[in-house]
Amino acid sequence: MKEISIDSKKVQFYGIVISIPIILFFLLILYLTWNELFVQNLKDIKASFQIFDNKKVNTILILLIPNLIIFIAIVVHEFIHGFLWHFFQKKDGNQ
Repeated sequence: MKEISIDSKKVQFYGIVISIPIILFFLLILYLTWNELFVQNLKDIKASFQIFDNKKVNTILILLIPNLIIFIAIVVHEFIHGFLWHFFQKKDGNQ
């Protein structure tokens, strides 16, 4: 059997390119299905991040907090992979 490898930069690029239209599609479906509720929920989320009086700081928080949550989730996710891999890999080094 022939081994095939894929460049990780290509995978990352294509993953983002494919993800964006899918996310936009589902956001559109949510918006069209629950228009008023969807808009109100977005306003509520924005209002919940209004911690400081400074509008620029609040904007930075709105952009930073979701990305920080995603970053932490990725780190935990990859830790789980490494933790399980450690216990289930073959001991002789061959996989």
